[in-house]
Amino acid sequence: MPKEIEVKVRFGDFAALRERLTTAGAVRDRAELELNIFMDTSDGVLRAAGSGLRVRIAVDEAGVERCRLTFKGPASEEEVRSREELEVEISDGDVIQVLLEKLGFEQKLSFEKRRETWHFGETEVVLDELPLLGSFVEVEGPSKQVIGEALLALGLENEQRVRRGYAPMMGEKLKELGSDNRYVRFE
Repeated sequence: MPKEIEVKVRFGDFAALRERLTTAGAVRDRAELELNIFMDTSDGVLRAAGSGLRVRIAVDEAGVERCRLTFKGPASEEEVRSREELEVEISDGDVIQVLLEKLGFEQKLSFEKRRETWHFGETEVVLDELPLLGSFVEVEGPSKQVIGEALLALGLENEQRVRRGYAPMMGEKLKELGSDNRYVRFE
């Protein structure tokens, strides 16, 4: 099964990191505004199992839209998170949402995210900005060793690591704010 292996860190100075990436020879791929829609059964079977089902609709700088359906299994609790990840490109995010609803899933949470993607060696480095949560960097690669080497090369090895996904963090933040809002977007 395909696996996602990544480290996520809180990091706010994207200008400095872009400079480090460029100096290290990384190549910028794209910047997108994403809408991430999380689906589950009415009784939350996926969430209870530590899994997730997401529809992502992303529009890049050129106005090109990409849609993906992703299932993620439970994540390991290690410093470098790994989890099963099954992902498929889809042509229409709205249609897949309706299809999932017909199969008994419902939208539980959705939020926007600004994402800038870079390729650095064997890794993908993404700079994420989320409303209410702030800025993060994710480094994803084929192994813990490769990710560790990238973190070291980019000066991120000592940054505060985040072991949770954005959806649970967003859900907690909304609860903390006393909000029953299920759609969080940039103002």
